[in-house]
Amino acid sequence: MNQAMRLPAESLRKAQLSLRALKRAVLEYWFATVEDPDSALLAATRACWEVNVLDEAVFEAVHGEAYRRRREGQFEGRTVMGLELIRNCETHAPIAFESLLVVDQAVGVPLSGERVSAIMRPIYAWAFFGDLPADYIKITGDTTAKRVRARKEAVHGYRAGVSGRHVIETLLDAIAFFEGLDDRLLVGAAPGGTARFLRVADGQIFRTFGLERFALELPDLACRPQERRRPEQPAADRYLQAARKDVAKKSKKLVPAAEARQVFHKIMNGSKEVGYSGYTLARSGYRAPWVERTAQIHRDIENGYRYYIIPSSLDKIDETMIEFETAGQLSDELLTVELRAKGRGVVADVGCGKDLLNELKESSVAGLNHEWLEVLEKYPDLYLNMRRDGER
Repeated sequence: MNQAMRLPAESLRKAQLSLRALKRAVLEYWFATVEDPDSALLAATRACWEVNVLDEAVFEAVHGEAYRRRREGQFEGRTVMGLELIRNCETHAPIAFESLLVVDQAVGVPLSGERVSAIMRPIYAWAFFGDLPADYIKITGDTTAKRVRARKEAVHGYRAGVSGRHVIETLLDAIAFFEGLDDRLLVGAAPGGTARFLRVADGQIFRTFGLERFALELPDLACRPQERRRPEQPAADRYLQAARKDVAKKSKKLVPAAEARQVFHKIMNGSKEVGYSGYTLARSGYRAPWVERTAQIHRDIENGYRYYIIPSSLDKIDETMIEFETAGQLSDELLTVELRAKGRGVVADVGCGKDLLNELKESSVAGLNHEWLEVLEKYPDLYLNMRRDGER
């Protein structure tokens, strides 16, 4: 168990102020993501400054080598070191690296306004280390081109805990690390929770200042179910990594919850066919879209699950009018063709010699194409929700 690293009174006060400044910067970044890329970049790099103050000017100055060992021994501590590289480069580099933040995903923020009904909130990640330009990370004028603008621990920390990760994850990791060193840095929750401090009306977002005085909880901006909002929560990206492994195990054994899936489209990655998509009937009675790779469909069929095609529906590919029937509700006049597993793939079991799967077209509809398949593979909670959709 990690030992506390309590601070003397004079250093504790500086730590409290610096931590408040860090939380204030994190809140500023959170709201800046719905403004513009420059605003998000300015707020994120400002937060790195505050991290560095707590790291070097407070805890390292007081606890020295014991603190450095603690920092190196914790993932969150290595993340703190990685953020130092950003702080140093932003301070000393002669260039602005405008691609330091990369949009990894975007979610809609409903505004309920007459003129604007929604805006997009990008979820930014830090650039991968290999994408940082030499003029940004190398010391100008160094003829060996080997001297980086931070100690080697910072470079290692960036590679291990910052590179490619969501910005908010790294900043919340830093706060969690410092709060875990001296429990006097912990403060109570905001009265009534932070949700009431965010108001959306007439196409505008209203925010309340001073939330950094309390335990940090990021206000709701159309958060995903697994999006991290508090320092004490486990890092969502590491949670998702573990969840991906769990999903892979479950999907090999458990079939989708709906009674059957009707196939409408093939999924292409460039010129390569990688899977299929279509609809099934959800509990609420609406058509729920699904997408799967061929290998998973193969496993489902081998586990007794039913995929089928209605050939007559392929001539009515207008997806607002398409004929849709489910297992147990098929009209007598509709011919259904079952998919069956063969080798490592799947085939349409039809005796007329037609290759119905080959006749399927790609879909341009969101939720049925390759782009959405990649999203589901990246976020296993959404993938499991899709597999459970249609559960009765």
